[in-house]
Amino acid sequence: MDFDYIKAWLERYNASVMSKCRLCGILGLIIFPIALVAGFILVFVIVGAFTTDRSGFPRVAVAFWISLGVMPCLFLGNYLMRDRRKEKRWNDESADSVLDLMILRYKLFFAIIGWVLFTGPRLLSWSLDSFRNARLISQQDTHSCAALLWLLNSRPSRVPLEEIPTILEWLNLESTMPELQKVPGVLYFPGPPAGLTLSTDLRSAIKNDKYPE
Repeated sequence: MDFDYIKAWLERYNASVMSKCRLCGILGLIIFPIALVAGFILVFVIVGAFTTDRSGFPRVAVAFWISLGVMPCLFLGNYLMRDRRKEKRWNDESADSVLDLMILRYKLFFAIIGWVLFTGPRLLSWSLDSFRNARLISQQDTHSCAALLWLLNSRPSRVPLEEIPTILEWLNLESTMPELQKVPGVLYFPGPPAGLTLSTDLRSAIKNDKYPE
């Protein structure tokens, strides 16, 4: 399999990923205002329940301005919790008592409220991340990545990192390797000796002119 084929495949793959990223970004920006309004309404209802006048009616103006002030806090909270999203949120153990069921019910209730409140900020972050990923892919050194991909695909097993500069003398391995590792199936082994190789699925995808998942 020659270099030109590998480079053309990588260019098509990058174009496909960029299209998906941009589509996700646009979709997120379309849904974002709707989710933000839903979060604002929920905050307004909650604040209105605690800001009533003497006759028991909510102070609409007060609730509105407080709700408006809460919205930036949601974006800040979403930013601060970005690293915690992948953490386990629920205890998988089943409830054994009435108390456990009550706690689980309250957890679910507050989880739904949090989901409504933070969906807008999360959609905006998701959209911006999608556009950022598309921009990073467009800036990729495709020629260098294709050369390294060609080398790895031509070897049935791991290629030691120290051997790559002797074969591709012009290649900047430090900058090319992180870019190529964004392709699913490019595997790094810490060694010794440290090296790179391709998964069977990626080799098959390149051979059949398909894209890895």
